[in-house]
Amino acid sequence: MKVTDVSFVDVLRSMTGSLLVSLVLLMLFAVTFFHFDVQMRREHFSQVELTSLAVQRHSIVRTITAITQDMAGLQEHQSLYGFRDWLDPRYRTMMSFEMETLCRIRRQFDQLRILDNKGQERIRVDCLNGFPQSVADDQLQNQSRRDYFSSALVLGQGEVFISPLSVQQEATTNSASGRPVLRLSTPLTAPDGARTGILVINYLADELLTSARNDVSSNLKRSPQGGYLYLVNSSGVTYNSLPSGYPRAADGGYNLATLFPQLWEQIELSESGSIPVTQGLLNFITYRPLQQVDSYLPDYPEDLASDNEYSSRIEWKLLSFVPDQQLQFGVEQYILKMAIIVPLVLLILLPMLYQIKRSRLQRSLMMAEMEAQRIFLQTMMDSMGDGVVAVDTHGNMQVSNDSLEEMFCYAPDELVGHPATKLLGRVVEQEADSALQWMERLLERHPDGRELICRNRYSDEISMEVSVRPFSQGDQEFFLLVFRDITERKKAEKEVESLHLKYCHREKMAEVGLLVGGILHEVANPMAAIQGLLLELISDDEKENPLLDEDGRARIQLIIDHVDRVKGISREVSSFLRPASYSFELSDLNGIVQTTTRLIRFDKRWRDIELQEQLDPSLPPVNAIADQLVQVIMNLLVNAADACGGAPERKSQVCIKSCSVGDMALFEIIDNGSGMSADTLQQIFEPFYTTKADGQGTGLGMPLCEGIINDHGGSLEVESSLGEGTQVRVYLPLASLD
Repeated sequence: MKVTDVSFVDVLRSMTGSLLVSLVLLMLFAVTFFHFDVQMRREHFSQVELTSLAVQRHSIVRTITAITQDMAGLQEHQSLYGFRDWLDPRYRTMMSFEMETLCRIRRQFDQLRILDNKGQERIRVDCLNGFPQSVADDQLQNQSRRDYFSSALVLGQGEVFISPLSVQQEATTNSASGRPVLRLSTPLTAPDGARTGILVINYLADELLTSARNDVSSNLKRSPQGGYLYLVNSSGVTYNSLPSGYPRAADGGYNLATLFPQLWEQIELSESGSIPVTQGLLNFITYRPLQQVDSYLPDYPEDLASDNEYSSRIEWKLLSFVPDQQLQFGVEQYILKMAIIVPLVLLILLPMLYQIKRSRLQRSLMMAEMEAQRIFLQTMMDSMGDGVVAVDTHGNMQVSNDSLEEMFCYAPDELVGHPATKLLGRVVEQEADSALQWMERLLERHPDGRELICRNRYSDEISMEVSVRPFSQGDQEFFLLVFRDITERKKAEKEVESLHLKYCHREKMAEVGLLVGGILHEVANPMAAIQGLLLELISDDEKENPLLDEDGRARIQLIIDHVDRVKGISREVSSFLRPASYSFELSDLNGIVQTTTRLIRFDKRWRDIELQEQLDPSLPPVNAIADQLVQVIMNLLVNAADACGGAPERKSQVCIKSCSVGDMALFEIIDNGSGMSADTLQQIFEPFYTTKADGQGTGLGMPLCEGIINDHGGSLEVESSLGEGTQVRVYLPLASLD
């Protein structure tokens, strides 16, 4: 195709995908540039804020530590003054003085109180901005229901309880109104170790943040980078002001969980982090007072510190909110840079992309027709049921179809470029000097193909019919090898031949049976004559002058007995060979079994086998075809005899049992022969499957028995273990006597 055939419009249409890719690359470039120019600076900014919050958290720890040290000092003073009882005025005066002094020093204290072991206030000092005021006895209250009292009761000496942040006031008018309070309590003990009461200090919680900020900078409630600082409890309530425009909560603080539920969910589920919000950047860090107390009070009770429900109430968050105007991450500069860079990149990229696409489009148009022809030919080859492969004059395979790959279990890349001998095998080496010569001879001697045994990649033999056809492509010559899998056809032919031989054998045996019946009938007549003459001879000898002595008579009687035995055999065989009725009729199963066993005893294999019969005389009749049941029992007994012959190390035994099981008649044939393996047991009902040597079994006996029993409405079960014997159970429905 000429270059003029590629129009400008065609090139533009082909550039659509490339333009989209270019836009995606530009977006990736913008994101990457934003990461380095803005995001990394934001991360650095957040790291500074988080470091500042960590310093503030450490300062709060020191503040709480100082409070616990004050409580330890009051405990020492109580021991120094000596506690006798609550009516001791000296003790109460000295402790009130110590608590008032502590109020003047710690202006962040709201109240100090001492409770007795029942929760009754005994001493209380209200601290109003550092001015202590002792409460009169008639205004003292019972605080036994407060959590700081009940929790302190379980503490030991020197252990401290820290309550959650709360805006609930004590029942007094002298405490700080509306300010959040943090309550700490610890047991007071006498010199002998007995607990005398509980010391409680109410600390103004919002002063924690003020004290912490004094350790960082002189600008209260602001971070080093201009952010607002907040202390928040586990319910999302903060106790210092948000930026203007946010309403104050009814409990005295600002409830982030109510105002911003999704934002609070992110904060609550994380230990620390940074969250961009619509008006700025929020950084936060978690503080758990119980864990901090445990670090400087090693005797803090583990059961209280490990209480997940309680610990979750004492989980605080330190927040730093930086407004947009304080964030200088170069967003405007970033937008300006991108406005300059993107047009320059497009001016350079678009002409180059146009030339590349024009060349590729021209090449693709020239290759399209060739590719279409190749696909058409390959599809036609793949649709063929026979395996096809093209071989060059060097004997290497060039193209193959799907059928060939499936026949030989090879992938396409395992055939293309490899010699054809990979499929043909040693036949090439045996019949020719090269694959090319072998194909030429095959074309000359067997133009319609020949049968060949090939092997797949797993060395499995495959019967193939191979033919060859020459063809050319341009100035190159090729041979087309066609493989047709005839494995199933050969197998079917072999099975047909085997069936033919087996049925011929059965016909021959049937003819032999008729011949034997005729011979036995002819033998029966002279046997009767011989027996009659012998009986007459003995009778005449007894009437007149006896010529025979006792020994002679015994020998003649022995001959008569053997003649009776021959006649018995003749009758049994004749009865067995006599054509039977093939209609269902009432039959005695025990009688059929006994008739069959009498007949089979004439087989020499039963001379060394002990045959036991355990037949139920009360067994009801069955509705059956007697001749077919004889055939089943005969076949099962022959199998048992063969199995006993395979276990010569023990005395052979076969037992036949019969009984009734519900509405079914059951007879069993049990032998102690060689038994069968599990694999053999699964295949015994498959036609033509046999474990006997060639000429000794057809493999049709057990399938025939199963078919006869199924036709009678019964079932046949076999249990066997290798080396232990076999048990065959036959169930037949009992005849209805209605």
